[in-house]
Amino acid sequence: MVDISTEILGILLRNPLISAAGPNGRNGHLLKKLAEGGAGAVVTKSICVKPFPISALSRPRLNKVKTGLMLTDPYSDKEAKQWKKEIEIAKEAGMPVIASIQSLSSDPKDDIRVLGPMMEEAGADAVELSAFGSCSNVVDFSGIGPIQDPKRTYEVTKAAKEIVSIPVITKLAPEISNFIDLVKSVEAGGADAIAMRDTIVPAIAFDLDSGKPLVVRNRGLSWLPEIGGAVVKQNALGFVLEAARRTKLPIIGIGGVSNWKDAVEMIMAGATCVGLCTATIIKGPKVFESITRGIEKFLLKNDYKTLADIRGLGLRAVEEEWNKEEVTPLYAKVIVDKCTGCTLCAKLCLYDSIKMLNKKAQINKNDCSGCGLCESICPVHAIENVIDKR
Repeated sequence: MVDISTEILGILLRNPLISAAGPNGRNGHLLKKLAEGGAGAVVTKSICVKPFPISALSRPRLNKVKTGLMLTDPYSDKEAKQWKKEIEIAKEAGMPVIASIQSLSSDPKDDIRVLGPMMEEAGADAVELSAFGSCSNVVDFSGIGPIQDPKRTYEVTKAAKEIVSIPVITKLAPEISNFIDLVKSVEAGGADAIAMRDTIVPAIAFDLDSGKPLVVRNRGLSWLPEIGGAVVKQNALGFVLEAARRTKLPIIGIGGVSNWKDAVEMIMAGATCVGLCTATIIKGPKVFESITRGIEKFLLKNDYKTLADIRGLGLRAVEEEWNKEEVTPLYAKVIVDKCTGCTLCAKLCLYDSIKMLNKKAQINKNDCSGCGLCESICPVHAIENVIDKR
């Protein structure tokens, strides 16, 4: 038997999967469905002091594309006070509820001091500070997209910690130029955990017949749509790993997770819990059950007992590679019995080291640099990189 229960913020979750803030958390009934679908905890849509006007919502505003989901997804269209009822409904499923709150005021502390106590009184188990609420330019919509500001992130986090007694999660939408400063600001503000990453802005796609965009912006906003889903997974994994190297705070890894393999990778990168949004929208709430079963089977197959056995496994492997004094010499080797003679590796080899002989791939060790391309593209896994012991 394996145990995938996870403790974060002093809260015991039945599994590490959390529904991330997004369109399908817009009311208590939808949150309850996510919990009943198998989520370990659920997060509300981002709540502001003033609701987003329904009349300003763009149509259409969500579109599934090959690489994920394009959307324009503003904050909640419900009054903040209405969320007391919505959270009550969500908690009927018996799972922890996290309230996402977002500041839109010039001084971010003003909104947080109103929303924080309101959500705590409503019964939220924790509050999550929206990444967009930590972006100074969200107030005036300058630039071409939200830019998270370390100073404002610190102010929002500190204000929340001073006013609520429940745990505070600060969400990040990091970029390489400000990432380290953001992590430091979250720690300095006293956050109990980090959630990351958010969607990527800007994004656009067109209908080729009409030339019109598949998703249009919300009225009054000057930014292009955003994109989430598979397209951001590797980037999200990278930021989770980099955060795990620099902080002891628990991390909720979000971005592109759509199956159990993605979830396992997030945990191997150092995440305590894993957030899903796009997958729950395009696959439905039952995706949580599917991912949970996959994680359990993976642990059982590999003789792991708990998630602690794999948490940070990938991070440690990366650090081991960095600490090596020399590059490990590798070369590609063909598993002849598996090779189907499709010629794909020979056509794409960057070092011209692969030839076809009797309809089987053959690799010249002297020309092979061990780059790994052929191993990753072989459709039948007939090539492997092995250590060159010469």
